Amino acid sequence: MSYELCEQFGFDTSAIGKRLNLLGLGGPAIPMIAAELQSHVIQPNVDTMIEEFYSALEQTSEFQSMVLDEGQINHLKMTQRTGTTNDIAKRGHTTGVNQKGPRT
Repeated sequence: MSYELCEQFGFDTSAIGKRLNLLGLGGPAIPMIAAELQSHVIQPNVDTMIEEFYSALEQTSEFQSMVLDEGQINHLKMTQRTGTTNDIAKRGHTTGVNQKGPRT
């Protein structure tokens, strides 16, 4: 993947951070934004998001060569759901968000 236009216009990590801060989406606002995203977008739609994600993956030859059967796919989906819902619970879905910000 090429990022020639990003390089050409000086759109690097620092520039992205500055633009996010201008919009109130960076710095100390990140934990609050993450909590809102989790509670209002991800949590209510997690099943649909996972189903659509795996539906798209199933169309790729790379995924088809790695996964042997529907049971494996169902196990992967369940693991993804469990991981996502556990992450939401750990962070607190609207309050009590980890004030250190997103994990890296």
